[in-house]
Amino acid sequence: NISVPSVGMIEITSPWHVSFSKEMGAPENITFDSLTLWNHSDISGIKYYAGAASYKNTFVVDNQTTDERICLDLGEMYNLAEIIINGKSQGICWKKPFVKDITESVRNGKNEIEIKVVNLWPNRLIGDQFLPEGERYTETNMTKFTKDTPLYPSGLKGPVRFHFVPVVSMMEK
Repeated sequence: NISVPSVGMIEITSPWHVSFSKEMGAPENITFDSLTLWNHSDISGIKYYAGAASYKNTFVVDNQTTDERICLDLGEMYNLAEIIINGKSQGICWKKPFVKDITESVRNGKNEIEIKVVNLWPNRLIGDQFLPEGERYTETNMTKFTKDTPLYPSGLKGPVRFHFVPVVSMMEK
C-alpha cells in the first residue's frame, strides 16, 4: 500500500502482483518487486511471452478534494493497457502519453488498481524458435522471425505515477 498525498505526484513503488496466461509459457502468478519489461526477464516464459497480463496493487488516498483531478500515468508501456480502479474500467491506453483521469473511481481510503497489459505476438514466435517443434506454443507459417531477431519491448516498465492536478475554476481565468 502507498499513501497518496492530496497535492503533487507520487509513484507506486510497492511490489506488483502479476498474472500471466500459463498456456503461453509464463508463470501463472508472480510478484515483481519493481517494474521491468518482459523481454528483459531472466524467466524465458516471461521473456518470450505474448498475450495479456494483469498487474495488481493497492493505494490509499487521504483527504481527496473536489478541487483536484487525479491522473494515472503508466510511464513506459507496450503495447496497450486497460486501467481498472476499484473494479471500474477507466478505458484503454494505446498511444502515448499513457495517462488516464481516474478521479471518479478513486475513493478516500484503500483503492485497488489493476492494469491489464497486452503485447504483440513476435516475442513468442521468436522464443518458439528455441524449442523443438512439438513443444512450441504457437503455430504459424510465417518465417519472418528467427532466433536472432531482436525481441520487441513488452510489458509495463513504468514508472506508474499519480498526478494531482488542481481544477481551475472559470472565475479564476
